[in-house]
Amino acid sequence: MRYSIDHWGDRFVIRTNADGAMDYKLVMAPTDNVSRTAWQDLVPHRPGRFITGFTLFAHHLAHVERVDALDRIVITERATGEARPLAVDEEAYSLSVLGSYEFDTTVLRYTYESPRGPRQVFDYDMLTGQRVLRKVREIPSGHDPEAYVVRRLYAPAPDGVIVPITLLARRDAFAAGACPVMMYGYGAYGHSISDAGLTCADGCRSNSPNQPYSTASCGLFATLG
Repeated sequence: MRYSIDHWGDRFVIRTNADGAMDYKLVMAPTDNVSRTAWQDLVPHRPGRFITGFTLFAHHLAHVERVDALDRIVITERATGEARPLAVDEEAYSLSVLGSYEFDTTVLRYTYESPRGPRQVFDYDMLTGQRVLRKVREIPSGHDPEAYVVRRLYAPAPDGVIVPITLLARRDAFAAGACPVMMYGYGAYGHSISDAGLTCADGCRSNSPNQPYSTASCGLFATLG
């Protein structure tokens, strides 16, 4: 069993793979009894939703979960238990929560980037849902994100697994139809190109032979699909 734990007022929050939760779950327990009999599900285990971490605030919990090889931030209000995902603007992207020096705050700071644009830092108000752009990584040579288009595709592999693909192209080339493709990918043992794809349980250890077939399926789907 693996776990990480943090203090949240009168309770602890625990991220764990106990009880067969291969993709992890979040549970909570009172501070005076952390035995497993006292655990209560906070974010239950759901196959295919890998919980990568969490951050606690006085009135909110923010956890990051990976679904279809894309991370998303989910905000849970402590008083009501209401959970809502943080909205994003693109089909493929990478984001992460930045550590906070303030516990009693409604502001979550996170980073966001996509294949067509540089890294951005946002402040997100967990009460109002408003976000404020704080910083954009400068590209000295210049860059126009609007000159590019990003699409998310899903290719069926021979073993039945659906493999996600991120397609990046110049907008004019994409509109023209056929154009050359450079394909690159990696995904195994829980690591991946975060805005490209993920292969873990179905592509490691005894299932490692599945990887080249999945890669070939992606190439065929991207060029013929």
